[in-house]
Amino acid sequence: MKQRIFKILLLSFAICLLLISIGALSACGVHVHNFGDYEILTAADCETNGEKARTCLRCGYQEKETILAGHNWSDFEIIQSAECEIKGEKKRTCSICNNEDIEVIPALEHIWSDYTENLPARCGVAGEKTRTCDLCSSEEKIEIPALTHVWSDYAETEAATCGKSGEKTRSCSLCNTEEKSEIPKLEHRWSDYTETSPARCGVAGEKTRVCELCSSEEKIEIPALTHVWSDYAETVAATCNKSGEKTRSCSLCHAEEKLEIPKLEHKWSDYTETLPARCGVAGEKTRTCELCKKVEKADIPALEHVWTDIKIIKEATCVEDGIRSVTCKLCSATLTSDVIPATGHTKASGFPLTEPTCESTGQNLNKCAVCGDSYREIVPATGHKYSDEFTIDKLPTLYEEGVQSRHCVNYKCNSRTDIQSVPRLISEAYFRIYVVHGEKNRPPKLPIVIIKNANGVQVASGYCFADDQGNYLFERRLSFGTYTVTLADVPEGFVHGEYTISEADGTYPYDTPDKYPSITIHLYSYLGQGSMPDGSKRKTVLNDFSFTTIDNDVVWLSDLLKTKKVVWLNFYYNACGPCQSEAPTIARLAQKYNDDLAVVCFNGKDDPASIRSGAASIFKYPDTFYFVDDRSAVYGKMFGRSGYPLNVFIDSGGYVFESVSGSNYSSQFDSFISNNLFETPPREDNAAAFASISACHVILPEKQRFTRKIEVDE
Repeated sequence: MKQRIFKILLLSFAICLLLISIGALSACGVHVHNFGDYEILTAADCETNGEKARTCLRCGYQEKETILAGHNWSDFEIIQSAECEIKGEKKRTCSICNNEDIEVIPALEHIWSDYTENLPARCGVAGEKTRTCDLCSSEEKIEIPALTHVWSDYAETEAATCGKSGEKTRSCSLCNTEEKSEIPKLEHRWSDYTETSPARCGVAGEKTRVCELCSSEEKIEIPALTHVWSDYAETVAATCNKSGEKTRSCSLCHAEEKLEIPKLEHKWSDYTETLPARCGVAGEKTRTCELCKKVEKADIPALEHVWTDIKIIKEATCVEDGIRSVTCKLCSATLTSDVIPATGHTKASGFPLTEPTCESTGQNLNKCAVCGDSYREIVPATGHKYSDEFTIDKLPTLYEEGVQSRHCVNYKCNSRTDIQSVPRLISEAYFRIYVVHGEKNRPPKLPIVIIKNANGVQVASGYCFADDQGNYLFERRLSFGTYTVTLADVPEGFVHGEYTISEADGTYPYDTPDKYPSITIHLYSYLGQGSMPDGSKRKTVLNDFSFTTIDNDVVWLSDLLKTKKVVWLNFYYNACGPCQSEAPTIARLAQKYNDDLAVVCFNGKDDPASIRSGAASIFKYPDTFYFVDDRSAVYGKMFGRSGYPLNVFIDSGGYVFESVSGSNYSSQFDSFISNNLFETPPREDNAAAFASISACHVILPEKQRFTRKIEVDE
């Protein structure tokens, strides 16, 4: 009874739970979409996908789907039938766009009959056999190899002797042809040699041998004997004036040989002075041979005046010689017209009139510290300084070689050397794409590279990967042509441009990775006006920033880079000795590179009035400079200044290529600038996004940063 009651209660509890669940589901109001029919948003054609959508009739939610593009081809139609060894063609037509698709029908293969012998083969003569194609009745003839002779053994027909060869013969059992062969002559069988004439001193002898088969004789020479000489004996003694003689004899034939004894050397005594030397007059000395008493004379060099008692008649100047009188203490002679050479000018100051070039001299106008006169000084020509790397003067194409040479790196010099041809391009190459970023501005995730051809069709895409320098790299093998490169999935807050790579972007054969045609995409973060990471260092790609001059002009770095190839940032203050010492160099180079250089001077300690007066006295070339009051050290911190002076050099792509602190670099400033005068690429006028400043840059192997984009027809 109790069990029945418990089962009833349990069933009742389950029914209650079911009712509660149904009520909860009704309260949640779970919604199921009720879609209507699809509507065409964009119709698809043969090459471009379309799009369709359907809408939920209850909530209005819209669901989209892609309509795949594709041709509507007809059946293939035979244009030309295939024949033996001749290909055919068939085509089909799209009913939508009328495009034609033509395919090749493979050529038929011959169906050959068995070979029939036309001409039998013989010894040494080839035969012939023929077969015929059952489809096209073509004939094919091939050669039957000639038969080989079947020879008998050789039979001797004439015996060989010592003086004459013999003969042997064989015949072919197939065609009865005979073949004769020579039997070599026999070797002589010689007796021992017998001496027929003995050898003597200087005269050869003779010996003979005889052949036992044919009685032929052979004679050979016995070498002549050599004299056996005695020692030499003196027969005539030598003197200082006459040679002597000595003799020796041969103990075999008693022949004699005479030899000359050289004359003796004189045995001279010491020299004795016979006439003393005087000023300007030579003396004389003699010596005597102790053997033959011969006397030999020699000159004693004349004495030189020893001048004393010097009296100045006319003082020498910078440009004119002076005159003095002197007396010789040996002979008392007096000279009243002794020349005192002009001293020459002593340079006190100067400035260049004309700068020297590679091939022509320059000229300075100097002031003498002694006489105060101005004089001109010739400055030697600098001579050409050719780059170690080659520059492409004419780009190679698929059809024509290019030209490369080493250019002179001196400013405005167009000389070149080592002119060489560059091989034609190959039909395909790896294209390398770099995606670089500021030192403190690494994107949080990898961007996706999208490559489209000239018709806008995507041909490649994929994620970049990081290289050894922490930049992003993407490589793909493509046929030559023109392609557009963009980035997808770029994080919010980062900007970039659109870039083009073309056949002309490569300048070498692409057989090694360092020669792959490449582009660099600069990826910049937008941080706001004037903001950039503290302590930016050398080799940093800068974000755009602005500064306000002491004349209240607001200048953007991007505006300067639109017209200048190098921007020079100089950090100084008026009382800084090292800053003052390098100021003339800055002024001179600003004048030299006036069209290509902008100079910005950040003063960290002086007020605007002092900056203005110091600009005129220190730099002496203030009109084209930008002077900025940086007592708050905003820009000093921005570029990591720790002392004075600091000089920062920025090239046309916003790249800090040199940053030097201290006073030991002024001699290198000229080379810093001349080595980085890259051509400024086209720019968009957008100061907020510095990425827009950097258009397409093709990386060449010798300068892996900037150069201009070039388009070439294929």
